Amino acid sequence: MPANQVKICSIKLLHEMMTRTDYLLPALKSRWTTIDRLLQVRDGKVWCLKQSETVYRVCTRPPSCEVLTKKLNGYLQALNLPPSGINIEKEKYPDREWLILAVATLSKGADEIFNRDYVPPIEQVRKVAPAQVMVRNDDGLLDVPPALLDKKGKRALRMATLDKTSKLEAKLAMVQERNQRQA
Repeated sequence: MPANQVKICSIKLLHEMMTRTDYLLPALKSRWTTIDRLLQVRDGKVWCLKQSETVYRVCTRPPSCEVLTKKLNGYLQALNLPPSGINIEKEKYPDREWLILAVATLSKGADEIFNRDYVPPIEQVRKVAPAQVMVRNDDGLLDVPPALLDKKGKRALRMATLDKTSKLEAKLAMVQERNQRQA
């Protein structure tokens, strides 16, 4: 082994050493963080945040990682910086917090996601809506007592604002219904 080469025994060690040398890397557990990717960052082939250059901004409702990545890549291209190395097709994104910091740094905190009134469009929040799952309810655990239903038979919003006696009456009604069903 040549004198100027070092054997790396773990990604954790490389991540720590690069963090000590001013890099602000994505979380160690992110799918983006691999030994090859970290070495590409070190060689300047892939762009990464520097601790000394980071601009901190808060995004109360961030869009999806895909949207953040597209914003990041747009800023990198406009500033003639190396690519991000993020594979959108394989969804190997860094963690969302790092992406927000990267967009904040490259935009100097001026991106729309940091505006006070920013709310991401619904199609940017989730790529796929979660599927509804049918579960058994033979024990009545998920039954809603009639006292908590509105005129249309759906759960009313007033459920959390009931006083103690109304809550006890609702629980009693639910237990009585469950007992009648089991009898």
